[in-house]
Amino acid sequence: MSAEKVSEKPLLLAEVKEFLEKRKAGKKKFDRAIHERLYDYCKKFVKVPRDKAVILLQKLLEIKIQVGKKELRIPMEVACDIINVLPRNREELEPFLTFLEHKQKILLLPKLKEEIATKILGIIKEILGS
Repeated sequence: MSAEKVSEKPLLLAEVKEFLEKRKAGKKKFDRAIHERLYDYCKKFVKVPRDKAVILLQKLLEIKIQVGKKELRIPMEVACDIINVLPRNREELEPFLTFLEHKQKILLLPKLKEEIATKILGIIKEILGS
């Protein structure tokens, strides 16, 4: 009997951490070693609380950029990756812009890339300060 794939959704590390904390709820240890390792990973790499991560996600998903006659939006998986890593400058954001180009099957002109980068970094700064 094979498992049926119901749906797939990218997750924020903050969401995974919160889910695991609820799953552990009062126990000394997790039921499975993999959950313990995953929780340790989340504790180490989650950079913002879930509430701020969700606000960031909503704001990133609201970004609209006009590319000719087409409207460009940031896909969920790109937005989640950005939030999980939280780039603080253009150089750190560059791999995500490349991923965006790949996901949208387009090549962004430097001026448009700069516009998107400015919007993304502005949202991160607005929500997190600093």
